[in-house]
Amino acid sequence: KTCSNIRRAQAHKVPLAFGSDNYFSLESRDVSFGAATLSILQRYSHCGLTPSEAITSATHIAAKTMGKENTLGVLKKGAFADLVVLRKNPGESLE
Repeated sequence: KTCSNIRRAQAHKVPLAFGSDNYFSLESRDVSFGAATLSILQRYSHCGLTPSEAITSATHIAAKTMGKENTLGVLKKGAFADLVVLRKNPGESLE
């Protein structure tokens, strides 16, 4: 059902904003927050979003839905940012 909802939202141009509070309990000891986040992004990709679209849903679009697109989800002077260095380009594959 999740994929059909995501595909229907995409078809109607509904912005998809990733929100980790909807998916992950901080009390869980079995899965780290990072692993849970990656799993959700991979699911978005499995449901039809490109890896770049999945990442954008968790950054810029999520910030925009909160009215914080100038300070979150962007790389620019004065914005808050966490940077991660990876071996592969996550915009091409989330595997």
